[in-house]
Amino acid sequence: LFRSMGIKPPQGDILDLAITGYVDYARSGFHDQKKFDDVYGTEPSIDQLEMWDICREMSFRIAWKPYMYSQTLPYLLGSVRAPALVVWGDDDRVVPKSAAERYLEALPHAKFETVEASGHCVDMEQPDALAALITRFIGRE
Repeated sequence: LFRSMGIKPPQGDILDLAITGYVDYARSGFHDQKKFDDVYGTEPSIDQLEMWDICREMSFRIAWKPYMYSQTLPYLLGSVRAPALVVWGDDDRVVPKSAAERYLEALPHAKFETVEASGHCVDMEQPDALAALITRFIGRE
């Protein structure tokens, strides 16, 4: 599953991992905080906090300049000939929806779908809705 970081949003900013605490950043990916609690617990474990710290450090190493996007990706996507499904949570507070619009502009054969009552972590918050979209998209339903 490709997360929707990689294209600079024309409007709005990608949530800044450097100034947001681990738990707050992870919670920002969810529309329904109970779903976050179901996945990570109301108080994430020390192991989970350490993993987020490691991931945060790696994100800084590979995606700091420019922050969480590639300047060449929009041009590279133009050569993609396969159909693409761009899925967005209707309450994504991590990456602005304007980035989805850039994906649609860049990918010649893209279809856009919104998942209601979902944040950035559609796969964890609304897995059944995501699976249904993917199943329909690949023509298996």
